[in-house]
Amino acid sequence: MLVEQYRHGGEDFFLEIPAGKIEGNETNEEGIEREVREETEYISKMKPIKLGEFMVNPSTQNNKVITYLLVDAVKEYEQNLDDLEEIDTTLVDFDKLGELLKTNHIKKQLFTANAYFMAKDYLLRNEA
Repeated sequence: MLVEQYRHGGEDFFLEIPAGKIEGNETNEEGIEREVREETEYISKMKPIKLGEFMVNPSTQNNKVITYLLVDAVKEYEQNLDDLEEIDTTLVDFDKLGELLKTNHIKKQLFTANAYFMAKDYLLRNEA
């Protein structure tokens, strides 16, 4: 599940993974579950799988991106967006997403491309 929203820096709409910030005393896992639920209406009964974390640009910023994979998600909620958020959701086949990323057929940002390749690696390593 991807979300599409306007990004002022890029002056356009971008298709990307759901993301956000931790609120209050949430754990990282609670934060990603809340963001996915609020933005996409989906949730997984399984615990989020931590794929990795990295600094965005440690030469000028101190923020960190922590990437999770949610599997077997189902739609159980209604969107619950912040006042200034306008988000459309798009269900994209995982293999099709890889092709869209590699061929530049969708406008994307680094986090989405990185999350795709981290998830693909995880899924390949953990095939049944």
